[in-house]
Amino acid sequence: MSAIRLQTRASGLSIQQSEQAYQLAWVQLAHGAWRALMSVELHSPNGATALSTCLLAPPQAVRLP
Repeated sequence: MSAIRLQTRASGLSIQQSEQAYQLAWVQLAHGAWRALMSVELHSPNGATALSTCLLAPPQAVRLP
């Protein structure tokens, strides 16, 4: 049983296995590997909270629509 109130859990961010994102650039790391710089907006299940963040993703994680 969770001690967190349902209202609190509904306001937390939901991160899915696949999220729509915008690719901003390609970045080459010091050891030569390439990563996609992605901007993604995450939302809470009830829509009350949102957060925009950037992340680095390996090339195989980037798929075109």
